[in-house]
Amino acid sequence: MLNDYICKMHNLLTKYSTEIVLILPCRYDIMKTTNVKVYQYEKGKKMYSGLKVLLCDDSLMIIKKMGDVLKSLGVSVLQTALDGEQAVKLFKLTKPDVVFMDQVMPNKTGLEALKEIKAYHPDAIVFMLSSMGTISKREEAEKLGARGFLQKPVSADDVKTILELVKAELESKNEE
Repeated sequence: MLNDYICKMHNLLTKYSTEIVLILPCRYDIMKTTNVKVYQYEKGKKMYSGLKVLLCDDSLMIIKKMGDVLKSLGVSVLQTALDGEQAVKLFKLTKPDVVFMDQVMPNKTGLEALKEIKAYHPDAIVFMLSSMGTISKREEAEKLGARGFLQKPVSADDVKTILELVKAELESKNEE
């Protein structure tokens, strides 16, 4: 199962070749030697209607832009938070499949919220967002359990790739 999941992730990253930084549970050279089919979806089909997404950012412009992208991809359950404190509360309440979280927010930073979310649910899938992507902050986010780090503005292709990876992971878990 893990091998299939790794292959799906590799194929999706190869297909879209984005600038997403992912923390993978294995070595990349293992991924290059495996082969598996990637699920094919019909054009126009709402591919992500079953995914629950939590979007956390103190910028209403980012919430609007990313929210529009997520909705255009068919995400039907979209929760938004304007600070880290709201993000933690909403996470505990709604248990989303994936979280996109800004690093710099009022009341509780994204890193503080990430730490609290991971303490509550260690398997939470969280991607950090930042317009000021310093290496030290990215490393700190990775140590706290973030799956990846996206530089703002985030492209629609990056969001789509992440949703495909999350969906593949959830399908893999459901098969087990």
